[in-house]
Amino acid sequence: MDALTKRIESIECYLGWRTGTLQAMIPLSVAAVIFSRLLVSSRKRRTTRLKGPQSKSYIFGLSREFFDLPDIGIVYEEFEKIYGPIFAVPATMGSNAVVLCDPKAIAHFFSKDTFTYQEPAGIRGTLALFGPNLLGVEGETHKRQRRALSYAFSNAAIRKLTPVFYDSAYTLKEIWDSSFRSSLKDSVVIEVQECMNHIS
Repeated sequence: MDALTKRIESIECYLGWRTGTLQAMIPLSVAAVIFSRLLVSSRKRRTTRLKGPQSKSYIFGLSREFFDLPDIGIVYEEFEKIYGPIFAVPATMGSNAVVLCDPKAIAHFFSKDTFTYQEPAGIRGTLALFGPNLLGVEGETHKRQRRALSYAFSNAAIRKLTPVFYDSAYTLKEIWDSSFRSSLKDSVVIEVQECMNHIS
């Protein structure tokens, strides 16, 4: 009987601890949601409002709808037709992801130094897990690392790799030609992105 009583007391103690923990977590969760809303709303006041689809959920944005899609590029092409070459897609916790479909805007974005366009804090923290490499650093450190790597990506260095690029492109052309010849229809659907992943 004593063992049963001790067991019941330990379960009651555990449940009491769990209830206390849950009671403490509820105000913290509410505070986190309020803080993230304030952060997002202050960011929206400072930036240009972009057109884009409406969010279906504050917590998930449109990420749940995009998760099961086989090719999200088709959806982004539809958004581009509706909202123009630059639009915002609702992301998690009320934030927005800016999507650039204009080649000039993309070239501008990637040509500017890292002082102009910096990564958000969440992405910066994730990249920091891999150490201070070219992707995870910004500012002067990023410039120094780019300078050190610039010789490997110079025209002379790339010119030496031209035969490799030609061989890979010719191999891919042969694969695509064979799929055209073996097709019974007048047209063939080719997953170009998948082919490029294999060829690289």
